[in-house]
Amino acid sequence: MPSTVNQQEANDLLAQQLPLPAPERGGNSPHAATDPLTLSVDPGEVAQLCARWPSARRAQTVLAVDDPFLTGENQLLAANGRRAEICYVLHCGDPAEGVLLHSKTFYPEEVYRLPTGGIHTGEPVVETLKREIYEETGLVVGEEAGQVRLERFLGVLAYALHHRTLGSVSFATYHFLVCMAPESVLAPQDPAESIRGWQWQPSHQLADTAAALDQVGLQWAAWGDWGRFRALSHRFVQATLLGIQGDTGEKEFSQIDDILGAGQPAPVHHRL
Repeated sequence: MPSTVNQQEANDLLAQQLPLPAPERGGNSPHAATDPLTLSVDPGEVAQLCARWPSARRAQTVLAVDDPFLTGENQLLAANGRRAEICYVLHCGDPAEGVLLHSKTFYPEEVYRLPTGGIHTGEPVVETLKREIYEETGLVVGEEAGQVRLERFLGVLAYALHHRTLGSVSFATYHFLVCMAPESVLAPQDPAESIRGWQWQPSHQLADTAAALDQVGLQWAAWGDWGRFRALSHRFVQATLLGIQGDTGEKEFSQIDDILGAGQPAPVHHRL
């Protein structure tokens, strides 16, 4: 029997996150200054990010999922104090020539994706970005020569993950465009990250990566929902980068809303 999603419950969950308030003048928010960072999408924190990068995208979607996603080993996305995650889109000068993908030892064979890292409760998003880049690559984010330069906040994608047994779980991915020096060497610092390998892929091919992630479950059934979830972020990044580069103009930005449901939840993916 198909599992069903309580659409109103999912809508209510997303309404707690988006639409987000406009940034306050100067990027200062009393909310961000006084409240602990516990929400997947903290309004004050996002307001500050959007004050610095006004073109950042904000989108949302609903996805129906089941075990072992969110409950099984190596798929505990929203457990252990994680409120959200960062995704760093790392390039060496031009994203069109290549952005960094990674694979981990426990992933299905030949599966690569954009690197992400969990944002802990109470941890600011940008601090997570710096920590994760160092742990996974050995590179330091900063303004000095040879350091990784933070170029822009691409945007946040919020999810209402409707799990058959867990109910509705809110989560979000914060996407950042970062640039490394061409002579830099990738050297993971944390063995627990289990990095198996790296690949460089032109940004316009991220849709191909998304399509491959969507199909992971055909060969590795236990990773099916994980793959469908991961595919969404790659489509978000490709569409955003194409818009920034002027290749598709405003049409590409509007397609983000169509694909991911910005402004209202996207059609729910039912499981059979």
